[in-house]
Amino acid sequence: MAQEDLKLVACTVALSCLVGVTADVGAQRLIGDRRTVLLSAAVLCAGAISRGLATGFAAFTAGIFVNGVGIGLALTAVPAYAAELSPSSARRVLAVHPDGLVYLGCILGSVVYCMGFFRIPAYLAWRLTVAIGTAAPALLSSVVLFMPETPRWLVSRDRESNLLSRTSVTLEEAELRLLEIKIECGKPHDGSDEPLAATKRGRWWREELGVVRELLVHPTEPLRRAVLTALVAKVF
Repeated sequence: MAQEDLKLVACTVALSCLVGVTADVGAQRLIGDRRTVLLSAAVLCAGAISRGLATGFAAFTAGIFVNGVGIGLALTAVPAYAAELSPSSARRVLAVHPDGLVYLGCILGSVVYCMGFFRIPAYLAWRLTVAIGTAAPALLSSVVLFMPETPRWLVSRDRESNLLSRTSVTLEEAELRLLEIKIECGKPHDGSDEPLAATKRGRWWREELGVVRELLVHPTEPLRRAVLTALVAKVF
């Protein structure tokens, strides 16, 4: 692969991940966290299969773009879904685990390619390595199929459930989380039939842009450290 082609592939990965992250914002609101996770798994499988079956550079680049969109969706939806369904004691660990598993997967993929497929012809070895990339999203989707939707999305659609009582340590914590969710969604609470003032559904994107603008203009100290750490990790 020529140097120019490598640059194009690198730009495609960055652009497609950005598209996936942007699409996740709307997908989580429209279809919920659970379906968004399933969508990301389907896109990742489609990207891996299309790359493995590619017969030319254009088709391979298109597969990389599809795979990048799936990565952007998954890296945003999976932590949010895990945090919503986990108790407060384990929420931090479960919300940050995807990043570490991504790097672990890259290492394992390199090991499999270098040690497992060294006797196979090169044109077939890389295709098998790419095809193995369907295993993780397929396993993820098979597990998520048996899991419930997040309480936040259910409350926003006026479909409350007793899920919070099962994911909270105490009943008081479940009631507090339900109250917080209702206030954020502008739903009636404390026996009141009057909903709170909430942002209209047609203007939800303005809320999201406001949050992003606030983070860029006035970043918090933890955010600065996280961005600096990410930049250092990318360099090395």
